[in-house]
Amino acid sequence: MRLLALLVLLCACTPAPPLDWSSDTAIGAAPDAVDPTESEVVFLAIGDFGKHTDAQARTAEAIATACEAAGCQFTVMLGDNLYDTGLDGSEETEADLRDLVDSYPDIPAWMVLGNHDWHHLSPELERAERELSWIAEQDDVFGAFHFFDFAAGPAHFWAADTNWIVRHEDAAASVELEEWSAGIGDTVAPWVFVMGHHPLLSNGDHGNAGLYKDSGLDLWPGEALQAWYDEHVIGVSDLFLAGHDHSLNFFPDAGDAAGGDMATLVSGAAAKCRAARPRDLNPGQSGATATFEHYGAGFAIVRATETELEVTIHADGKDAWTVRRTVDDPSWTGDAPVVDREDRCD
Repeated sequence: MRLLALLVLLCACTPAPPLDWSSDTAIGAAPDAVDPTESEVVFLAIGDFGKHTDAQARTAEAIATACEAAGCQFTVMLGDNLYDTGLDGSEETEADLRDLVDSYPDIPAWMVLGNHDWHHLSPELERAERELSWIAEQDDVFGAFHFFDFAAGPAHFWAADTNWIVRHEDAAASVELEEWSAGIGDTVAPWVFVMGHHPLLSNGDHGNAGLYKDSGLDLWPGEALQAWYDEHVIGVSDLFLAGHDHSLNFFPDAGDAAGGDMATLVSGAAAKCRAARPRDLNPGQSGATATFEHYGAGFAIVRATETELEVTIHADGKDAWTVRRTVDDPSWTGDAPVVDREDRCD
């Protein structure tokens, strides 16, 4: 145990290499998921699906039923696509990732990287780059960049490799990241969605941006990511989607202390789950209150029209929970809050 802690601390002290912003994998535009002229979009949001478990198989089966009923057009995959340390260069891990993707409905997927797709204890870029190359080779998986955007009907998505920002304390000083981020605020679509692996707010074990714990340590707490969220996402995006915590949380706004008017969805329970964190829960530090919490397996389906946004969370063993808002009013209405902090993990 002492040796593991020492290795973790050594990794944490090693700076992550800078992105080569001229690289083909740094920044790009992914293909549109749904023609921007379409008036409606329906998509599946899952995170942390990258391991064959009983919960993963059960959730995949539930997703097939729910997506058929809802008419899901594509999937956003929110990172930790292959545990424990992503693609290692072997055909076996590539086949495993392909098999996991194939376990979900036969619709295209837009994928961001999680900390386990990099390496959860190492700051190096090699495995992250390997997974981006794998994505580029697929016919039905998109997002072969650290930072990319794409259109989907009345929505525009901005997808960030939050791992790179978390592991770089000087991320905010990057001119290239600043220029890309400025586009989020210039989006003209009725709905602006931002997606990444690390949540802004979470009552799960990892916690909020700026307070993350990995392997029980403040390995990369994420102050740089918190600053990026504050400057470029809060008050600009309508919905922020993340994984990382193996639970389901929905915050109808980012909280008065953080700027408000942006809902945050944590959907990181496709294959693993973890009990609520023993530390202080939101509200408090953030000023935000979750209206949905579940610490078991599950997923979310989001529907957007030109005038309405709807989020439905499907938690294992519970009835689907749905809330909605209009393009002119950020107030969410629908089902009553469901806050279940019991450990529902298998």
